Amino acid sequence: MTSDSRVKFKNPPVIESWIEFRFSYAEESPYWDETRAEAFIVDYFGGKFKVNSYFGRSEIVVDASKGRPDFSKPKLIFERIRAASLEQDRYIQAGRDLLVYNMLRKEHNWPEYSTLRTEALDAYGKYIDCLKPNALKNISLHYRDLVVIPFDEHNKVNLDGYFTILPKVPEGTYGDISGFMITLEMPEVCKSGVTRLIIQNETSPSSSGVPASNARFRMDWHLNPHKAVESLDKKIVTAWLDQAHDELFEAFVAAFTKKGLTLFA
Repeated sequence: MTSDSRVKFKNPPVIESWIEFRFSYAEESPYWDETRAEAFIVDYFGGKFKVNSYFGRSEIVVDASKGRPDFSKPKLIFERIRAASLEQDRYIQAGRDLLVYNMLRKEHNWPEYSTLRTEALDAYGKYIDCLKPNALKNISLHYRDLVVIPFDEHNKVNLDGYFTILPKVPEGTYGDISGFMITLEMPEVCKSGVTRLIIQNETSPSSSGVPASNARFRMDWHLNPHKAVESLDKKIVTAWLDQAHDELFEAFVAAFTKKGLTLFA
């Protein structure tokens, strides 16, 4: 990730970022089916986004007389729709009480957080105009980073030289770690909310021509507010997002050593 107001990395590791909004209604939730979901995308986004996926769930009826579920007649319930931009670097997911705006890295230069915020809040305004929710139930900011460390296949990568956050095991008992995934819940890292970080190693894609190694690491950052934002006011939502972004950026920087940060310079 990068910061628009502070340090800027020439080669940030971010490959994906998204903002998720969840809404509540004063009365009964609005009618929501595939037709209305499609209309939301077509009417509010024109030809900029095309529907490409539908998501739902199945409900199985339990026959009380037999005491077992009847799998022969599952009830399909539509939940949300997903649409992609023509360049397939933006995605919108919309449900009865859900809106997710997703930005993927399709070019060398990451478009910056301000672009994500502006576009997500534009979609946010259109969603409110269409479905007219009563309040904002929850909001969250997410980043996915892919950190690639240059390596010599004949030498071991010293991860302590790059990361300040790593798993530790007694080498005498367990030996070397060939792979890992850790999840950290950190309520005190960011004042704006609870931070969850998932960090794990990934093997190199077979198509890259690079030998499989532990030199690729994915970091998923998720930040949710300590309490509901509630207000639909864009100024309040923007203020929370800006603070969340700046705090996540500081947390990101703190996860690396000085040597590690040079990977993105």
